[in-house]
Amino acid sequence: MKNLKPFHSHDCEKCTHLTSMSQDNLNYDLYFCTQGFDEPYCHTVIARFGKDGDYTSGLEFANKGVLKETAMLAIEAGLLDYDVWVDQTRR
Repeated sequence: MKNLKPFHSHDCEKCTHLTSMSQDNLNYDLYFCTQGFDEPYCHTVIARFGKDGDYTSGLEFANKGVLKETAMLAIEAGLLDYDVWVDQTRR
């Protein structure tokens, strides 16, 4: 199930909320973050899943699972360049 409203609070002004979803008994909020830099290789994806700030992140880990889903949504939204994602996941 996908949801446009985040499950958890998130206070980073550099993050763009892509969607929220339930998977594997966890409620995830999926974000694309520019981390304050204009350099595309400094951007990342985040999957937040805990009320205490638990999350997983990193383009280099976005070749499977919920982080890959986040990367694909960021690419579809025009926030992440496909070639940058490919380069980062090949490391």
